[in-house]
Amino acid sequence: MRIDVHGHYFPRDYIQVATAAYARPANSVEEGVHRILQTKVGVDPKMYDIDARLEDMARAGVDLMVLSVSIPQTYHADRATAVAMAQAANDGTAEACRRYPDRFKGYVHLPLPHVDAALDELARGIDQLGLHGVAIGGNVLQQPLDTPAFAPVFDEINRRHLALFIHPMAPCGIEAMQEYDLAAAVGYLLDTCLAALRLVYSGTCERCPNLQPILCHAGGYLPFQWDRIDTSFRTRPEARRHIARPPSEYL
Repeated sequence: MRIDVHGHYFPRDYIQVATAAYARPANSVEEGVHRILQTKVGVDPKMYDIDARLEDMARAGVDLMVLSVSIPQTYHADRATAVAMAQAANDGTAEACRRYPDRFKGYVHLPLPHVDAALDELARGIDQLGLHGVAIGGNVLQQPLDTPAFAPVFDEINRRHLALFIHPMAPCGIEAMQEYDLAAAVGYLLDTCLAALRLVYSGTCERCPNLQPILCHAGGYLPFQWDRIDTSFRTRPEARRHIARPPSEYL
């Protein structure tokens, strides 16, 4: 059985809410989100038409796809906007799974950085909508995943033994990646590396041993820096502040 765990699907209601939320970009990150919605997501039927996705799956020989949205994820500084985005994404994903239960599963999307709302939506997505794991960005509006305020989210994912699909967001340093599509070419892979290593170095993986992380894009640059990462652990005291074993063991 061929399972694609990295299948982006943008329900129409989600596109509508997200487009309105980022209609007037306030900074370079929001400008990138606005551009993606206008030039990639909103103009390609394969991104929002679930039947068109089935045609692609047939051509590629994919039996089952796990659905998720991508940038901008369901994140917004305004709580009500973030909740509306998360609910639209989750409701639309769940509907696709109900229509084709043998072909699609779906991740829950969370209205971060609002942790209490994220915990409520996590429970709704799993317990009521019947979704099958959690999708989270490599950063949350430029806040790293090991930000202490986000700890309850990882604790709850750990308690439920859920798959955790980590997908990159607009990376730090995005200002230097506005030209030449550098963010997509190299920046997203960096974001995945930083997200994974921060969860390791902060002790989150040690505290939450039941996390089942999936790093997309083949783990970014991590496979190519394996030895260098462990060398840093052996030689730099700050790398050993919260963990006792080499990072490669957690990775």
